[in-house]
Amino acid sequence: RGTEKLIEYKTYLQALPHSDRL
Repeated sequence: RGTEKLIEYKTYLQALPHSDRL
């Protein structure tokens, strides 16, 4: 189940930079 959480974390990181850059 660790891989599933890793994928969710990766998607979260991919959507975060947009707000972080601002």
